[in-house]
Amino acid sequence: MKKKRTSYDAVLSSLPTNASLTAFHTLSHITGLNKKRNRSKYLKASAGLAVLLASVSSFSITSTAAQADDTSSSQGGNRTPGVYTDNDNLSVYGVSYNSIGQIISYKSIYNTGSILFDSGDSKQGRVTVTGLTTNLGTLLIHGGTLADISNKAGTATLLRSSAGAVTNEAGATFSATNSTIDTATNSGTMTIGKDSSVTKSVSNEKGTLNLSGTIKGTLDNAATANITGGQVLGTTTSTGTLNASSSNLANIINKVSDNSPQTVSTATLLRSSAGAVTNEAGATFSATNSTIDTATNSGDMT
Repeated sequence: MKKKRTSYDAVLSSLPTNASLTAFHTLSHITGLNKKRNRSKYLKASAGLAVLLASVSSFSITSTAAQADDTSSSQGGNRTPGVYTDNDNLSVYGVSYNSIGQIISYKSIYNTGSILFDSGDSKQGRVTVTGLTTNLGTLLIHGGTLADISNKAGTATLLRSSAGAVTNEAGATFSATNSTIDTATNSGTMTIGKDSSVTKSVSNEKGTLNLSGTIKGTLDNAATANITGGQVLGTTTSTGTLNASSSNLANIINKVSDNSPQTVSTATLLRSSAGAVTNEAGATFSATNSTIDTATNSGDMT
C-alpha cells in the first residue's frame, strides 16, 4: 500500500507567523529526509521556510519597536489610544480600563479615558498609588489608597478610599463618599459626602464646595460653600457665599476680600450651630433657628 506523503504546503500554512525555532528545525528535518525523493517539493518547502523566517523576523522588529515607543514616551504626551504601563506607571489614553477585585499597585496614574478600580464583592481588592494620580477623563476608585490627586478635567470619584492632597481644577468634578482626604483645594465642583472627612484644611478658591461630611481643619471659602448636615471643626473664613443647613461649625469669620471673585460676602445659618461669629464691614450674616456662642458685627447681621 502506497504511503501518503506529507504536504509541505499544509505544514507551512498551519504554522503561525511567530512559530518557534523548534518548529523550524523539525520542518527542516522532514525536508532533509525527503528532498532526495522529490526535489521540486524540497525546493518549494525551502522557499516556504525562507518566507516564514522573513515574516518572523519582521514580527520581532515590529514588537521591539512598539516596546521602545512605550517606554520612551512620557506621561501627558500625545499618545495613541490605549493602556500603557511603564515601570509600574499606568497611562490610559482615550479608552476604558477596569480592574475588579484585584490587589494592584502603581507608582502613578495618568488618565484621559475611563478608569474603574473596584474592590469587588469580596472587598478584598485594593489599588495603591504611591505617586501622583492625574485625571482628565473619568476616574472611579472603590477601595483604594492614593497619594495626591490632580483632577484637571472630567470626573474623579472616591468611594471607601483615602487620598493625600486633592486638587480639583476649574471645570472638573470631584466627589468623595466614605473616604478620607488629607487636604483639598477646589476651583471646580467638589463634594465631600456623608461619612467622608478632610483631615486638614480645605480651600475653596472658585467654583462650588458641597459638604455633608467633616472638615477637621479649617475652611477657607472664596466662592460658594454649601454645608448640609456637615461640620467644620476649625475656623471657617468666608469671603464668598456660605450656606450652612443642619450643620455644626466652629468659629466663623465673614468678610469681604479684594482677592475674592465674589463682590459680596454672605453667610447664612439655618438650623445650625456655630462658635464665635465675626461679621466684618460690608459683609452680611444671618441665622435662623440656629445657636451661636458669641457674635461681633461690623456689617449687616440678622
